[in-house]
Amino acid sequence: MLNVKRMKDVQLEEVRRLIVVDTRQRSRIGGFSQLLDRPEVEVHIYDHHPPSGDDFSGDLEVVEQRGANTTIMTRLLRQRGLEPSPEEATVMLLGIYEDTGSFTFPSTTPQDLEAASYLLALGADLKVVTEIMSREMTSEQVMFLNQMLENAERYNIHGLDILVTVASSEEYLQDAAFLVHKLRAMEMPDGLFALLRMGDRILLVARSKVDELDVSKVAMEFGGGGHPTAASATIKDMTLHEAKDKLLGLLPRIIKPKLVAKDMMTTPLKTISPVTTIKEAHQIMQRYGLGILPVTADGKFLGLVTWEDVEKGVLHGLGSRAVGDFMRRDVPKVNPDAPLFEVYEHIVSGNQRLLPVVRDGKLLGGITKSDLLRALYTMTPPLEPRGSGSKRRNVKALLEERLPGELLELLREMGKTADEMEMKAYLVGGFVRDLFLGRENLDLDVVIEGDGISFAEAMGEKLGVTPKVHKPMGTAILSFGDRFRIDVATARLEYYPQPASPPRVERSSLKMDLYRRDFTINTLAIDLNPSSFGELIDFFGGQRDLKEKVIRVLHGLSFVEDPSRIFRALRFESRFGFKLGRQTESLMKAAISSGFVDRLSGHRLFLELRLILKEEDPLKVLIRMEDFGLLKVFHPKLSLAPRIRKLLSRTAEVLNWYRLLFLPEEVDQSTVYLLSLTEELGEAERAELLERLRIQGTLRKRLTDERREAQKALWRLRPQMDRWAVFELLEPFCLEILLYLMVLCEGKERQRLLADFISRSRHLRPELKGRDLQALGIPPGPHYQQILRRLLQARVRGEVEGREGEIELVKREFMAKMAGKE
Repeated sequence: MLNVKRMKDVQLEEVRRLIVVDTRQRSRIGGFSQLLDRPEVEVHIYDHHPPSGDDFSGDLEVVEQRGANTTIMTRLLRQRGLEPSPEEATVMLLGIYEDTGSFTFPSTTPQDLEAASYLLALGADLKVVTEIMSREMTSEQVMFLNQMLENAERYNIHGLDILVTVASSEEYLQDAAFLVHKLRAMEMPDGLFALLRMGDRILLVARSKVDELDVSKVAMEFGGGGHPTAASATIKDMTLHEAKDKLLGLLPRIIKPKLVAKDMMTTPLKTISPVTTIKEAHQIMQRYGLGILPVTADGKFLGLVTWEDVEKGVLHGLGSRAVGDFMRRDVPKVNPDAPLFEVYEHIVSGNQRLLPVVRDGKLLGGITKSDLLRALYTMTPPLEPRGSGSKRRNVKALLEERLPGELLELLREMGKTADEMEMKAYLVGGFVRDLFLGRENLDLDVVIEGDGISFAEAMGEKLGVTPKVHKPMGTAILSFGDRFRIDVATARLEYYPQPASPPRVERSSLKMDLYRRDFTINTLAIDLNPSSFGELIDFFGGQRDLKEKVIRVLHGLSFVEDPSRIFRALRFESRFGFKLGRQTESLMKAAISSGFVDRLSGHRLFLELRLILKEEDPLKVLIRMEDFGLLKVFHPKLSLAPRIRKLLSRTAEVLNWYRLLFLPEEVDQSTVYLLSLTEELGEAERAELLERLRIQGTLRKRLTDERREAQKALWRLRPQMDRWAVFELLEPFCLEILLYLMVLCEGKERQRLLADFISRSRHLRPELKGRDLQALGIPPGPHYQQILRRLLQARVRGEVEGREGEIELVKREFMAKMAGKE
């Protein structure tokens, strides 16, 4: 069918055109390479591989990076209007399937799928393709694959799982790449290298599934080539042992380290200047809980000073001396691209507590033992079987599943913008927590390692949104109408000058930013930068506590520094069905008994109480508050007496009833619950509570005057009253007060009257307006109000229906009288 000749039978001096397909590397075309330097030979190239240093040029070049070279040929045939026969289309489709690993190789492109679709339309036979692609192995192939399995060795090189195997056969074996594919499917390494001796030559087949390993560069070192994910080479004049030694020597140089110093470091670091006194350094370390501080001048790294150094300095009366006189200058440091093993050597072998990361003398960040341990935790340990180590978790698929497409694209854009500005962007806080709990939450918090405000302004310019900026805290808000909002913050560190006081803020790193948060379940972060989009960062065991359903604080003084966290802990415990960790509960009780909650301002106490009353089941939280003696913080007489518990339970029922009416007016449930909670307090006690919580304005009026008037109205409400009398009695009150009356009300008839007013009567309005009355010939005047009020009364009583009914009433009761007067 094909006119194929051996190389030795080709008369090279007669060749005038050389057509090279599926490569453009001089070393891959053997003796034909001599034709490349002859000016009379026209060279045509059709290739789908990435460029390499061994490439030659041609008079005609069709070079496109595709998963299969056949994809290029298919496009060219379509452009020229040439249609392959069904048999030819089948062969071409087989080429695409083979080159793309049945569309599973990372090098596969959309154009490969389009070409396959076109060939199928021309009659390509998928049954034939399937039979050839899923062919059974011969006995020789089974034995050869078994040899590859027995000789396979795993290596951990820069954090990648690399499998290297060798096998020998005295005869040439067909489909070696097919056997490598089988081995790869069985072992699932990041990279696979098979050195297969067949007769007098060795075939190198290489595969990669990660960006850090470009196997085409490895193949080129052996005179071969290919794609970053799939490559091969034919090796001559070398034994298997020599080829393997060369391969293992090349891999550490060619593989990009999966983790380098800049990926592990904490940045920015808290630093001091060389003129800072030992006493000042001691105070800074105490304030931030630090054991070591870098010393810098104009950003240049000078040395380190430790807690032990400054403590001894203070004890020896040297507090007024500058740290520059005593700092440790000769300390090891690394550049930002230093590989993991170099960092490991310094910190573990050199027992270094903080390894500075420095470029051109400037301090970029630092790596601690915990940073190193976390990096090691994300990788498969060297020489361990698969499954024994933990890989870094990527939640990109979870984001794609849970988020609207528009919001997902916005997060990708934020990551790209952070990259462009040489910053790091992370999703943090409640959104990440709720993502794992399967709870809807479209209020997003993004932390920026860098300048959060300038980042928000750059995003605002791209999206046509004006950020709302708060410079003192380094925060900004990007609002997108009613759809969602994104809070952007500079990674910051907080410290509390005094217990229960507002924190002071300084710029810091992601790790320190997360460390200042309330509970471990709120410390998870998701990387948004393109190279690591979707990677989950868990410094403090948040995933574990979500799985175990436990609320834990991050450090022992958490409730002392911010006692309002006690209320949040109880809210989360109820909302998520979690439990307090044993130590967390103990720390909570200690903070309460020491009086730290009493130091909270009334405003902060009220904010926490209102959030509790907005929970799905406030009573559950209030019961826990009473267990811990927290209700007394608000007022000594505030308690969950039996009647109050009954009223709060009834409040939940009434609110659920109202929501099931699906009326447009939304209710502030916290106000209804607060009215019920304070029902047993006397007038003077309520006034004391309002002063304590600094409640003013409309809410204060509702809790006092309106409550009092509503209770009088409830006392006057009688079953025999008609709808209009009920309407006039209850009309002055807002929705929250009316629902409060439903809670208090006893007796089915009175409840029915209240329910009818809330669900029906209070929403009724006359259809006729003043302009309609004028159109009927009634001159404007004070009587308009009388007419409209009568129409409302008729609507409430059910005397009229619709516009026509109202017009008839106006004509009958008002226009006729007016005409009589005239």
